[in-house]
Amino acid sequence: MFFCVKQSGLRQYLQIVENFREEGRVRQRVLTTLGRLDELRRSGNLDRLLDAGLYYTFAATSGIPFLKVLSTGLGRLVYIVC
Repeated sequence: MFFCVKQSGLRQYLQIVENFREEGRVRQRVLTTLGRLDELRRSGNLDRLLDAGLYYTFAATSGIPFLKVLSTGLGRLVYIVC
């Protein structure tokens, strides 16, 4: 699973997406749309959502130390191992 920024018209939406195999091919499906990126940034919820998603993903699967997510303001995400 991963976070994805989806462009729709003039707006961008933050989604949780997963890869899966179907008939020998890798496909993607959107699990949920978390909201408009501009509203999530404005409310302060963007960093909290990304932190929580990474924490639970990595803590449950690999024991890798917590990763901090920083928003660059350009719709790109930078992952830093703390």
